[in-house]
Amino acid sequence: MNDVHAWVLEGDQAEIYEKYLVPSIFAQWAHQVIMIAQVDQGARVLDAGCRTGVLARAAAREAGQFSDITGLDRDESMLVVARRLAPEITWVQGDVQELPFEDQDFDRVLCQFVLMFVKNRVAAIREMWRVLKPGGRLVIVTWDSLEKSAAYSRLLKLIAGIAGPVAARTLYTPWGLGDDNTLISLLRSAGIVEFELLMRKGIVKFPSIDTLVEVEIMASPSMNSMSKLQCSTIKHLAYEGLAQFLLPNGEVTIQRDAKIVTAIKA
Repeated sequence: MNDVHAWVLEGDQAEIYEKYLVPSIFAQWAHQVIMIAQVDQGARVLDAGCRTGVLARAAAREAGQFSDITGLDRDESMLVVARRLAPEITWVQGDVQELPFEDQDFDRVLCQFVLMFVKNRVAAIREMWRVLKPGGRLVIVTWDSLEKSAAYSRLLKLIAGIAGPVAARTLYTPWGLGDDNTLISLLRSAGIVEFELLMRKGIVKFPSIDTLVEVEIMASPSMNSMSKLQCSTIKHLAYEGLAQFLLPNGEVTIQRDAKIVTAIKA
């Protein structure tokens, strides 16, 4: 369930990710994460698991022209989009579980909404800690528990009921680190004993329920195990199940909170 290989997107899915998921979900967090990380002018920053690069781009804006920003991701299709949007940033294909960098190479190491999908999470945290300079700051962001997002909880149950547990399984993965104790245990297993765990509220916005359902399915491997009829049925039933989250103009807004870990390397 937490195998990173199950979430390697291909082709148009990377474009879908950037066009819909970034503005609806991820962009709102980028500025917060950069502020919490205290990214300074000229800083050397690694965005580990950068996807299409929304966080790396925010770091580049904050750190200025003398900064050295690197984004790393396993998925080359994501990096194709990232390179097109920000050619001035260094984009590297690689694995967060085996970072291709020297020890103590970065002032800041950031990982936004990626750790949940990594097979060996402890190894990934150890690697991020390894490449961080003494005095540098590590920031890891994960989603809060699914139970705190009623709309997503209903949507995932609906998908599981229509398309079966295999189709729904990967959609549950983003909430895999929603429990504080699980996250804390990973950090301590990786050798990080002093850290701060912050909670931040967030809102997801989509122009319609149709868009929400289509994007959440199409931007994940779940689409490969669903028929067009199943997708159509899910959208139809979602209007009833998510009606309370609709605005008068047809937009849908959903609470989706995050946990943010910060740690300074001695």
